[in-house]
Amino acid sequence: MTSDLKEYIKNQLRNKTPSREIYQKCINYGWKPEAVKAIFNIVEKENQKKKQAKKIILAFFGIIIALSLSIFIASNPTGFFVMDQQNAEETAPQFSSADFSVMESGAVFLQAVPDIEVIEGFTHTTTLYANSTQTETITFEGGTENENWVSITGSDTGGPGVFAQGTLEIAPSNGDVGVYTSQTAIAEGVDTNDSDSSTFTVTVLDNNPPQLLLNISNYTWYEEYSNTSLNLTQHFNDSDGHSLSYGIQSVEGDISNINFDISDSTGIVNMTPRTNWYGSILVKFTATDSVESAQSNIVNLTVLNINDPLNVTSVSILPAEIYSDSNLSCSFEINETDNSTVEVNVTWYYNETDSWQLFYSSTFLHNVSETGYSPQNISNLDTSIGQVWNCSVFATDGQYNDSNSANVTISNTLPNFNITDNSDSSSRISVNESVTVNISWSDYDNDNVSIYVCNSSSITISGCSDFEFCSFVNTSSSGSTNCSIMVTDNDTSEFSKLYYAIACDEFSCAAVQEGTYYINHPPQVISQDLSLDNFENITSCIGACGSGNRHKLYLKYNISQINQTVDVVIENSFFVFEVAQILGNWSDTIIIQEVNDSWSSSSSAANLEALEETQVNSSTEINSIGNYSLSVYSAVNSTYMTVKNSDQTDDELVSFKISEQSSTSTNSSQQDSFVIGNIENLLGNNGSIYIQNPKLNISYKHQLYDKSWEMNIAPPNINLNKYFEDLDGETLSFSVSGNTNLDITIDSEGYVNIDVPANWYGTDYDVVFSAQDEYGLTASLDPIDLTVEYVSGINIPVPTAGGGSSSTEVASLDLTVPSVAMESTDELIIPFTLYNSGEVNFNSITMSVSYDVEGLDVEFNEDPYIPGLAVANTYNSTLTFTTTNVANGNYSVELIATTSNPKLTESSTIYVTIQHLDFANQSIFKQIEFAEDLFTQNSECLELMEIVQRAEMQANKGNIPLAKELIATAVSDCRELIYSEEEQTKSSFTAFIVDNYLIILGIIAILVIIYIVAMLLLRK
Repeated sequence: MTSDLKEYIKNQLRNKTPSREIYQKCINYGWKPEAVKAIFNIVEKENQKKKQAKKIILAFFGIIIALSLSIFIASNPTGFFVMDQQNAEETAPQFSSADFSVMESGAVFLQAVPDIEVIEGFTHTTTLYANSTQTETITFEGGTENENWVSITGSDTGGPGVFAQGTLEIAPSNGDVGVYTSQTAIAEGVDTNDSDSSTFTVTVLDNNPPQLLLNISNYTWYEEYSNTSLNLTQHFNDSDGHSLSYGIQSVEGDISNINFDISDSTGIVNMTPRTNWYGSILVKFTATDSVESAQSNIVNLTVLNINDPLNVTSVSILPAEIYSDSNLSCSFEINETDNSTVEVNVTWYYNETDSWQLFYSSTFLHNVSETGYSPQNISNLDTSIGQVWNCSVFATDGQYNDSNSANVTISNTLPNFNITDNSDSSSRISVNESVTVNISWSDYDNDNVSIYVCNSSSITISGCSDFEFCSFVNTSSSGSTNCSIMVTDNDTSEFSKLYYAIACDEFSCAAVQEGTYYINHPPQVISQDLSLDNFENITSCIGACGSGNRHKLYLKYNISQINQTVDVVIENSFFVFEVAQILGNWSDTIIIQEVNDSWSSSSSAANLEALEETQVNSSTEINSIGNYSLSVYSAVNSTYMTVKNSDQTDDELVSFKISEQSSTSTNSSQQDSFVIGNIENLLGNNGSIYIQNPKLNISYKHQLYDKSWEMNIAPPNINLNKYFEDLDGETLSFSVSGNTNLDITIDSEGYVNIDVPANWYGTDYDVVFSAQDEYGLTASLDPIDLTVEYVSGINIPVPTAGGGSSSTEVASLDLTVPSVAMESTDELIIPFTLYNSGEVNFNSITMSVSYDVEGLDVEFNEDPYIPGLAVANTYNSTLTFTTTNVANGNYSVELIATTSNPKLTESSTIYVTIQHLDFANQSIFKQIEFAEDLFTQNSECLELMEIVQRAEMQANKGNIPLAKELIATAVSDCRELIYSEEEQTKSSFTAFIVDNYLIILGIIAILVIIYIVAMLLLRK
């Protein structure tokens, strides 16, 4: 029998049945409590032993796995296996959540709950007490058969002599009257799972509603006062002794006319009427015990009237603007709170020769429901400018009187006028043209009006205080006229100008109105200002600073900032330098006498061409430390210091030389470029001036220069948009003049097309290109010469025929293009080459492109029209490829050359790959940044960092090709190192698997055996 009980308990625990429920079932089946507790203890000890055995087996299993992994990792340091997490979880032993003892020493005791009485609709709360023979947390709960309005909650610590406390709350609803037996309270120990319970009975008693003991009398009192004589505790009672709360209900009348403030604690009712209200309302008062309520009898509350004073307010004369011929009316308000009939007297006066004259008086009865009243108007026939009119209002209700009044002066009406003109931001006025201002006006008083249009807002009735454009004095009372404002040369420094207009009658002026006219500026050749620092940033010396009699100073300026795609001319420039130290008796002026280019190097980006220069103020003496400047004026006949765009790079410099005057030198190549005083006489061999950081401030403009090209090849490409600008943002049109032999046209985009007659060579002199804005104003570039140079040895193609026979010549073009790799959103310039590989010269070649790629845009960077291409000659140009969100992939663009004489079409495919841009196409500084990141993330490449540093030094010096070559070498070497490391790792891992496969198979077999043994032990 004991074994049956033991097996039953084990099975119940395996099924995760709660211990307390198992215990209760055993008792219900007839087992003695002492036997059940003893068997529970035996099962618990066996479970503990099993848990310890599981822990030992798992520990042993973990040690074997750890040793196996250690051996494996030691044999193969480059990698290790990871056990399948899912399989590991499936092999782990599973433990029942019901593995705990229900009968460890200790018992929970709950104090008996007494029977409870509670009134329906009210809440009763009782504290429950329980303790345990050992200290533990005790939870409180109710039985499953308890009423839903019986709530038992709480969790507290209890032990020997210490009571845990819970809460019993009973809250029956209204109508739950009756006796409820077998209500259960349970206290359970969290640690021991022991519990105790107590059964009690709840009796819900019927609630007795409040009662009206005494009827409430009616109340009467005067307005503006409060009544507090009613005490509701004298009229209501509750037999159950419950506290009452009070209220009020409307029976008849607007209850909001009286404010009721009732105190539940004292029962006093404070009744306060609304201001100025009187009358009666019927109400009932109520009392409630929160469950049921009682009502009083109907109570009549009467508030008696007290007569209030009346007021006359808001007296005003209308209309708001009083003119000389206005109809006047008097408006007012009577404030009478007692609804009395009011007698009103309205009297009109006007001021004549400083005395008031009665005009008329009117008396009438006023119904107070109206807010105002307007008696008979004063006719405009009775008013005139300067008169003062008064409206007086007197009112009485028989007991109280009040009066009020208002005055108004008949005033002059200001003229009404408006201005418009024919100029706005899109319709501008050029120099020597007029802005037409239209002015219209009217005067209500029929006064003659004067109009003034000025260049300043300071205008009075007498006219403009500054320059006056137009004036029209004492015109009619209404009309319109025009004023013409001439735009002069002085206006072209601004984009818009203000003008001001005013209209005045004989008394006063209206507000000044402001207008704006917009000025058209002629096109102009693009010009800019720039300050260039000395490139070498050295401290320079003038005078006897070194050995020898002649001391030269070379100043180099970096002109990369004016590196343009067009030619520029520099003029009207000046040097600024700081005198840092003066040695000797220097008191002379610095004079730059002559500049020549005999000493300038062929690599210089500047070509100095016979500048004659003087100091701005020749009387200025350089005899103190400070800043000084030397002006550079352009010589006559367009002899400039010039920067040309041919062969220009960022590294090219402009060089200037300053030296002493040499009176004995006759060699032109040794002539001084700059003469700085008579240093030899003033300073001797010891005097010196030290200057530092000289700057060159330049003004330069874009300028076309003479163009020349060989016969029968493509003329130069010219884009006039690079030379002209319009300050007003207007679209410019272009024209050409002076060409006699060359056929020159300009397309709508500003590209110049030069058509050379067949086999012609020579010069068209003084060709002028001009720009014209939308209003006809023009600007022109300096005249240039266009020369087609004769080339000996070129056979001019002519028909070959005679004697009834003819010869055939081969016509052939070769079109060479590269492949392109770009980003999804990118821009790249692509070169292409067109070569005449045949025996015939070509005339009139048109280039075009054909493609169908969404997001790709291909444009020619030069005019796609080529006038001609001789045999064995090459034409080089570029295309700009622009991508905008193009999908990755391979695409193609056809570049097509079409000739007209002879007719021929040649095409070539440009293959476009959209991908991450190749490393070689990045800028040198992007490449350096990439290499540094690559080497930092791959330690095997750190030894190559020295090459990157050398590349950065070369890039800073401007040697870009060498820097790119160094970076390419370093990145290539790094990739080889990374690849060799990866291959070595892969080969090591493969060798380890081959060499140690028997050991690995043995380890796996041992692990499988251990797993089987563990599972067998766990099942026992």
